[in-house]
Amino acid sequence: TPAGCGEQHMIGMTPTVIAVHYLDQTEQWGKFGIEKRQEALELIKKGYTQQLAFKQPSSAYAAFNNRPPSTWLTAYVVKVFSLAANLIAIDSHVLCGAVKWLILEKQKPDGVFQEDGPVIHQEMIGGFRNAKEADVSLTAFVLIALQEARDICEGQVNSLPGSINKAGEYIEASYMNLQRPYTVAIAGYALALMNKLEEPYLGKFLNTAKDRNRWEEPDQQLYNVEATSYALLALLLLKDFDSVPPVVRWLNEQRYYGGGYGSTQATFMVFQALAQYQTDVPDHKDLNMDVSF
Repeated sequence: TPAGCGEQHMIGMTPTVIAVHYLDQTEQWGKFGIEKRQEALELIKKGYTQQLAFKQPSSAYAAFNNRPPSTWLTAYVVKVFSLAANLIAIDSHVLCGAVKWLILEKQKPDGVFQEDGPVIHQEMIGGFRNAKEADVSLTAFVLIALQEARDICEGQVNSLPGSINKAGEYIEASYMNLQRPYTVAIAGYALALMNKLEEPYLGKFLNTAKDRNRWEEPDQQLYNVEATSYALLALLLLKDFDSVPPVVRWLNEQRYYGGGYGSTQATFMVFQALAQYQTDVPDHKDLNMDVSF
């Protein structure tokens, strides 16, 4: 259950939202009993209501109301609320107000999104933490959130398509010089969402994978699960079904079911990616992901 500050609420809300999404997509509620779904939805409603207490007059979010709002946190709220909008009633003005703030207040003319209010709970931001290539990974993260909100907000935010294009152009211009596998993966998915993950970017994206099955950095299991989940989502969008099985196998072998310190992004992404896989690849092998409430 969500408790604490505007960041902790999102840490608390994440596993429930993504678990319900996963079980809905894969039609696995039978294992838990459908009444569990209702309990989970009540938790999500409560988390949503509590998070609104941290919405600033600008529609952005910070850990506390007296702190400068955070680009990353606001984009993450957009991401979680966009997914939750399929599950509970979410006020589109709340969601699209945050989208508008990101575009009008935080996007520079070259397309980059800037952070002026870094989050306190650095453990929640996943592989973006201490990021080399922070401009690209933050811009990719925000771009993905904007794409996820696009269906809901396009009618309310006129500048949304242009903002997405500018961010995409910046990522394209930077992509071939990226060093971190994490950045290659998250930025690769951002490009795939725009139908732009093609040569030469595609070659770099695929060649960055170790053993063709993971996008990894030494001793960073959580970041690697997160990065590889972004990469899997990109491969699914590309319909590159030959490359998909080894990646799914690797993710499944990690036996990573979320939970624990610093796991917010890995949890969100692995369940989002594996739900998408089971939707897009109908004859998939069942994964038996262990979802716990």
